Amino acid sequence: MSVLQNVKFLHVEFIFNNRIHIFFMPILLTLFWDIALSFNAPIEYFFMIFFNTAGVYIQNMISDYKEDAINYSHTAKIFYGNSDISRYAMFSCYLMSFALGALAGWQFILYGMILNILGGLYGHQFIGKDGRNGFRIKATPWLKNGYSAVFWSAVLLITPFVYTHHNVPGILLYAIACNFVIAFFVEFLWDVRDVEGDRQAGVRTITQHVGEKNSLYILHALNVATIVLVFFGITTGLLPPAFWTLVVHCIVAVFFIQWYFTLKDKQWASHIYIVAGSVTLLTAILISAFSHN
Repeated sequence: MSVLQNVKFLHVEFIFNNRIHIFFMPILLTLFWDIALSFNAPIEYFFMIFFNTAGVYIQNMISDYKEDAINYSHTAKIFYGNSDISRYAMFSCYLMSFALGALAGWQFILYGMILNILGGLYGHQFIGKDGRNGFRIKATPWLKNGYSAVFWSAVLLITPFVYTHHNVPGILLYAIACNFVIAFFVEFLWDVRDVEGDRQAGVRTITQHVGEKNSLYILHALNVATIVLVFFGITTGLLPPAFWTLVVHCIVAVFFIQWYFTLKDKQWASHIYIVAGSVTLLTAILISAFSHN
């Protein structure tokens, strides 16, 4: 491998191992759902959700260092454990997010503080009465996936309306249901990928509970549920035609899931899925933009 190829490889490793690509996902998802929900959010809102997501994920990388040390490569990784750079980056991101959120007023600041506290509970280790480690949301099968999916669906789609003080449309609950299933699917996909590392770190997941074969069936069921929900939404006029891209994505995902389960190391495949999903969202956004010109 040439020096140039090594540099390019490290760039990709830097993005994936530090979750940089995830920092941008709320922006893409918000723009995608804006096609149907018309958030009309200002540019500063998108900067705010970028910095907030970055802060949350860096905080998770600090609290999840035990399982991350097993599940993720250390190549080009800068956010790990309770390192100085992790803490400084987290506080800087939260500070930027707070400053941008303040533009929407004190009510939004209060709303954001409550959400960040609830989000922080995801990886928090509660101490039991005997002084030992007790309940932890991330270590509880089903609850872990559902808890995260609520943030990537309900919180993601409600927050723009809270920020802009606009009235919510009638299809908001339907949109939340669609995005909840999608988010649950992705969370479950990660559980399948990280099953060995999670087991060694003492984190219980659905995959450990039901086994790999049943996990395959559940992922297919979630994918089919997404197709049905989006197809129904488009054909009934609840969702715009640009959402056909999501149906196509889910059809391709049927084959991806089968391939995914044949892999021993699923790390890169999971990143490929996120990249493919990002392309799907961007395609729908562009189709909608050009159709309105």
